[in-house]
This record gives sequence, C-alpha cells and structure tokens, in this order.
Amino acid sequence: MREVFPVRMPHRTGYSRTVFLAVFALSLFILPTVNAQTAEELSSICQGAQDCGACISVNPNCAWCTTDVFTGRRCDTLQQLQNGGCLNITNPETVKETPRDLPLSNTGAPLNEIVQVKPQEMRIKVRPTEKTTIKLYVRQAEDYPVDLYYTMDLSHSMSDDLGKLKELGSTLAEALGGITRDYRLGFGSFVDKTVLPYVSTVPAKLLSPCSGCAKPHGFHNALPLNGDPTLFASKLNDTIVSGNLDTPEGGFDALMQIAVCQDDIGWRPKARHLVIFTTDASFHFAGDGRLGGIVEPNDGQCHMDPDTNLYTWSTRQDYPSIGHLSAKLRENNVIPIFAVTRDQTSLYSSLETYIEGATVGELDADSGNVVSLMRDNYELITSQVKLTSTAPDDVRLSFTANCLDNEVTEDSNECQGLSLGDTVSFDIGITAERCIEGGQTSFTVGPVGFNEELLIHLEVVCSCDCQEQGEANSTSCSNGNGTLVCGECACNEGRYGSKCECSGNEINAESADQSPCRTDNTTVICSGRGECICGKCVCDKTGNEDEVISGLFCECDNFNCPYSRGLRCG
Repeated sequence: MREVFPVRMPHRTGYSRTVFLAVFALSLFILPTVNAQTAEELSSICQGAQDCGACISVNPNCAWCTTDVFTGRRCDTLQQLQNGGCLNITNPETVKETPRDLPLSNTGAPLNEIVQVKPQEMRIKVRPTEKTTIKLYVRQAEDYPVDLYYTMDLSHSMSDDLGKLKELGSTLAEALGGITRDYRLGFGSFVDKTVLPYVSTVPAKLLSPCSGCAKPHGFHNALPLNGDPTLFASKLNDTIVSGNLDTPEGGFDALMQIAVCQDDIGWRPKARHLVIFTTDASFHFAGDGRLGGIVEPNDGQCHMDPDTNLYTWSTRQDYPSIGHLSAKLRENNVIPIFAVTRDQTSLYSSLETYIEGATVGELDADSGNVVSLMRDNYELITSQVKLTSTAPDDVRLSFTANCLDNEVTEDSNECQGLSLGDTVSFDIGITAERCIEGGQTSFTVGPVGFNEELLIHLEVVCSCDCQEQGEANSTSCSNGNGTLVCGECACNEGRYGSKCECSGNEINAESADQSPCRTDNTTVICSGRGECICGKCVCDKTGNEDEVISGLFCECDNFNCPYSRGLRCG
C-alpha cells in the first residue's frame, strides 16, 4: 500500500486550502501537456530533414536512425527513435579538447615563462545552433614589463608643451620605474602629409615652415624603444617643433605605423604595449587624403625608411579609418592613452567606443601633467580585464564574468576594480549559428591589451560518418537496386520506394496508397509539385538546373520553405 503524505499549508497565506489544491491539481495537468508539446515541436522540426547530415544540422535535438529495417521517420528526437525501436542511432555529441593548458603564473615567474591566460588552446567539435560553454581564467602578472612609446604633435602650437616635456623627460622615466622594474621608453613625432592643403609646399617652407622650425613630416620614429632613460631625455632635448597649415593633424598615420612597425618601434612580445599620444588638435582620417590628391587607401602595412626612420608612404596613401586603425592596434596589442587639451577631450573620448582599451586624459596647457596622466591611465588600464574576440560572424559568443568577491555578472565580458595578481574567470558560450564553409574555423578570445589569448579551433559537424560509407548495390535495397547510406536506400535511376522496390513501368499511381505523400493538414499530393511513387514524393524538375524543388513533400524550393506545425521544416 502506498503511503500518502499530508500537504502542509503555510500559515501566513491568503489562499484557502481549496484554492491551493485546485491550483496544485491544475499544475499536474498543465506541466505534462507543456512537456509533450515541446517534444512534439522538436519532433516536427526534425521530420523535414531528408538525410543524416541535414538531420543533425537542423537542430541539436535531432538524431538519425541508421538501422536498415526501420518503419518510422529516420530523423527524430533521440527519445522518439528509441521508442520506435531503432537500434543504431547517429547523434553526435560535443567534444572539447585542450591541447595547451599551462597553469597561471605566480609572482616571481621568469619573464619567458609568464602565463596570464588559461587555457591557451582548445579544439571544439559541435553541431550547428548547439551552445557549448568553456571557462577562461585571467591573472595579470605583477611587475610585468612595460613598453611605453611617447608620440607628440610637433605642430607650432605645441611649442610650449615641448619645452615642458623636455623638463619632464627624466621624471617620466622615474614614474615608469615605479610601476615596473622592466620598462623601455621610445619617442616619435608627427605633423602631417607634406602636400597642400596640409602644409605649405613653397620650397623654403618645406625646409622650415616657420622661424627656427624643423621640416614638416608625416611621422618620425625619433627613438625606438630602449632601456636607457637618459637617452630618452636627450632625444627630447634635441627635438624642434615644426608647422603646418590646417587644423587637423596626421596623428592617425603615426599611430598606424607605431602599431604595425613592430621591429622598427621595438615592441617586445612579452610586454604591455602603451602609447602616449599628445596633441592640441583634431585628426585627419580616411577620405581626407583626397583633399591633397591622395586616393590610395591605407594598406595597414609598415613603411619606415630604415636610414631616416621616417614614414615613407605619407604622401602616397590616405589616412587610415578609425575601424582600420582600431583593428591594427588590437592585432598588435597596443593601447593608446590620448593626452589632449580640454577643447579636444570630447572628440577623443568618442574614440574610446571604437578603440578597445583606449583612455583619454586632459592635458594641461603646457603638458605639465603628462607624468600623472601616464600613471593614472596605466592604473585604470590594469584595474580592469575586458575580453575581445576575433570570432567570425556565424559564430555567436556570450559571456558571464566571474569577478572578485564571487561577483557574477551575466552578459558581461569585463571585470573591474582589480589589482595586479588578482584572478578572474569568464564563462564563454559558443554557438555556431549555421554550417560554415569548410566545416572548420579558428578564432581567438583574450583580454584587451594582453599579448596572450585563447586560440579556439571550432569544427561544426554538418555531416555523418555513415554518409561517406555507402554500400553500393546493397541487398537491403531490393536486391541491389540502390545504395545503402546511413540505413536508407538511395535508389538507382528508375527505381522508387523506401527500399527501391518499384520501377516506373510497374507503378499505378492511382491505385497506390498516397497518404504518405500528404502533409497532415492538406489533401494535395506532394504540395502539387511532384508525383507520389511507391509512397514517396518524386519532385518535379523545373528545367532550370539552378532551381531545385525538394523536401519530403516537395514543399521547398530555392527561395521558400513553408512551415510545418508552426515551425520551419528545416
């Protein structure tokens, strides 16, 4: 005898016992109905697939029966196929492998052994639209090397700033030394393209645009990154301002070369790459080059003269676009710190939206606060970890941030308020929205400004192994009248039926059972676009080889595939 337990009612409630029992009884009725409806919908989605590859691609819940003798629908949910007596079922599962998974580094690890991102490489095999989740750990190493490149607008309006900066050369090195023991400093300058209307092309003005001024130039890598702070101060002292005509400057040309000329600038692979960009003016960007007759787009390549350290294609190609510049900065893990005058902060602050990791600080009239801006913005950059990705358009990523003090934030790829040495993690959901060309793709996920990232090799499974193992002239297909593929017969020309048991000469279409050739809600045979032969629809041919009519009921063509039971038939 089954023991029956009494239902205990909460004391503080406005519901009577009768109402509670009524709701409880209704829930017992509703819940199974919802679950059954969901199972029916999934089954409906699966039934439109005509082969094993299409079946496993249409929905992650669809599986294919490869048993030779099977009377039900071959593509259905796993539960339905098992209930139908299918003994061999193809139902690919997600596979995740981690070829490289080095542990995160602790304090004091040698530079060449520092690991800040874990794991480093993964191989994932997944079906279309099926979400799989991985975890990525990030820890910013303490005392990590810093490469700081200072680039300055040398137009004449910056003359007082240059004077102040010369006084701060050694102070900047000392401040950087307080951040890390392993640092290097470099210096470069920019003015603009040396053609009208940007600068005066009068021969004398090209040599000296103003009294005591240096020649105008696009970008000059005056001092590649090095570890001698006295050399940095000395190079600043030797610098002379130049001049130009229009208000916007060619700073984007300089930033592009700083990002892509890794060997010329001297970026180290194992270092944080920072650029302090100082100016009191706006910037030229893609399209502005046409004013000077320059129509060739910026190619995002390095064009530095090894003898003069000058950007040689300044007058040959256009300025880069914001998007192009952002991509190259990200690709080379370069983070700009825009130190600009008050009237320009609003403009440059807008770049923070488009250039990952970029920060903006207000520059004093004489640039006297460059050192504090560098220190404050470095602390801001290192106090947060934000993930970025190179995933293609047909791969969708979602993020959940697991930050300090067990703070979990859904739909977030960022943790803030961090100190060097803190460890955070991110749950990354990966979904291939469709079958992709070639079946495989690779992309990276990693923190902005880091030179480390997770490399993901993603294989999207859109075909079954059994499709490559067809048995030609199989005895299961009416004594060799077809090829057995994944348990189903692909009939030879002129043969029809689930087992290729019929031929065109033997069929009396009017007397044959045509019910399998109709959908549940219509009396039309094969959607009016085919013939029911041996219980299966043989779709009409249009005469146009580029137009194909297909589907179990010939319901699909190149442009349209109707809905089945309210859902797309796949």
